[in-house]
Amino acid sequence: KLQFLYLIVPPGQTYTLHIMRATGALHRNVLRQNGVTGQWVVFSPSRRDRPMQTCSDKHADAGRVKVTELAETDPGCPFCAGNEAMVPEVLHQDAWEHEGGADVLRVVANKFPAVAAAGPSGCGAAIRRLSATDDANLCIPAVGHHEVVIETTRHNVGLGLEPGSSERLLRAWHSRGNALAARDPTLQHVMYFKNCGAVAGASLLHPHAQVVALPIVPTPVAQRQDLHVKFYRKAGVCVFDATQLATSADDPTQRVVLENDKFVAVVPYAALSPFTVWVVPKLGDGFGHFEEADGATLRQCGEMLDGALRKLHVALEEPDYNLVLRTPPLRGRYEQRALNADAYTRWYIEVSPRLGVGAMAGFEIGSGMFSNANVPEDDAALLRNV
Repeated sequence: KLQFLYLIVPPGQTYTLHIMRATGALHRNVLRQNGVTGQWVVFSPSRRDRPMQTCSDKHADAGRVKVTELAETDPGCPFCAGNEAMVPEVLHQDAWEHEGGADVLRVVANKFPAVAAAGPSGCGAAIRRLSATDDANLCIPAVGHHEVVIETTRHNVGLGLEPGSSERLLRAWHSRGNALAARDPTLQHVMYFKNCGAVAGASLLHPHAQVVALPIVPTPVAQRQDLHVKFYRKAGVCVFDATQLATSADDPTQRVVLENDKFVAVVPYAALSPFTVWVVPKLGDGFGHFEEADGATLRQCGEMLDGALRKLHVALEEPDYNLVLRTPPLRGRYEQRALNADAYTRWYIEVSPRLGVGAMAGFEIGSGMFSNANVPEDDAALLRNV
């Protein structure tokens, strides 16, 4: 089955799309499509040059590194206090006071981006679709916006371990997502994520998160949206409401870990791996797009995320983890004009501890299904009692 990559040319603009054979060394960021599976993969040769703290010699014999056991400052870390000249211009900042003094969250452009920086007019985008060619292996330039959120100037303060830290991250993501969308009308989707620890794919130990804005809708995002739309058309309700994610934590048989007025932290019914936690808006419309959340919503979501991360930190002894904020493609962009995300979906946060169990192996790779030895209700009960 031929898969198409959708890219848009705004009226009055032109853009040259180079379809290249995937041969020779790569000297720029590109998207390659596997002709056998139809999957698109981003290749970013420059990222090989990014600084690596998680696999450095000084940590090689120590096993897994716990951020909270590190010194407050690392002289060689580009994100630590005193090394401000080592990072690009600050795009967003949020200062606050803590017991030890002043601190600041900063957002900067990623010096080693997965997608190449767009020009002054934005990604410009390309063509409506790639038609069939004789070459099974397609290769096109990878363009977009890639930014880093430096959560703190301190090297050893994990997300969620200080009150308000998750809310600050959410505010930064919200601000930059909206700024990028307003600046570049060709963008279709913004990704928000955090990799914590070497097992989760982080190259730096210093607490940080990332934003990647794309002029395409990644295939898994489109598939998830299609699933939610089909469910709504069939059942007449949002799939998040129908699966009753927002239930009372008073019932010990449920998968709820903690909750407040607007959000609930739960272990999902079919969790892909042990101790996966979702932070999900409760029942009701108005939570379709993260970029449209108000300050009160970000505050309550941050409160739930802080609580969930603290419980995971204690119960699992500071695990490596991946954190992804899942939100639909930007409202009103191209095909999205025909859809109302408030009706059929919710934005939510997924935290996946990387415990060395439940990982991809032969069964998972061969079947496309995950296996999980932990029962979600048991995981939720343990976390509730932390």
